[in-house]
Amino acid sequence: PLISDNIAECGASMWDAKFISVDRPMLVELLYASNALDIPTLNLLAKAKASTMMFGKSPDQIRKDFNFTNDLPQSEEGDILRMVQDMRRHRKLPFDEDVGIAPTTALLGSVWRLAEAHSASEERQPPTPAAVGERGSWRQGSWRAAVVEDWRQLEHAPPEVCADRELLLAALAPSQGVALRWAAPELRGDRNLVLAAVAA
Repeated sequence: PLISDNIAECGASMWDAKFISVDRPMLVELLYASNALDIPTLNLLAKAKASTMMFGKSPDQIRKDFNFTNDLPQSEEGDILRMVQDMRRHRKLPFDEDVGIAPTTALLGSVWRLAEAHSASEERQPPTPAAVGERGSWRQGSWRAAVVEDWRQLEHAPPEVCADRELLLAALAPSQGVALRWAAPELRGDRNLVLAAVAA
């Protein structure tokens, strides 16, 4: 657990602390780039910095800071929290009941939105919400966070989540292709998705 919102007080070197002293949009860019380029030390440093930005904040504050709309129904939020809490307890991982999965949702959701914006730009498609600065969906981010933690959550996910192609792609490797079972019907006919499931 963090002891402070100052990354240097949490163990980072002064050089690292100075290097990673960037605003939130640039931090999300660094998280995306370090993952895409497979630079684990930078990814770890960026995640640590993001954690200090969320230190001591409530889920509502985190949601607002990372520009998400709270479109997640309360009952559904409770279901997701219970699923993730049970999974983490089973794996003997920590779970902070005060913030739940808000930090994971904010980080993963922000990086995913940026990746989609870059992808749309490369394919010369119309700008995505992330690209034009619109608020992201907390519901989509929460389900993505839950499924990334444990692909088996797809079994309980609503239809629109099972129709999330990028999420299904991310779930194929850890599930060894089994996640395709819960894909929406239109995705089960997606040639590239099926090939990825076979390769997993």
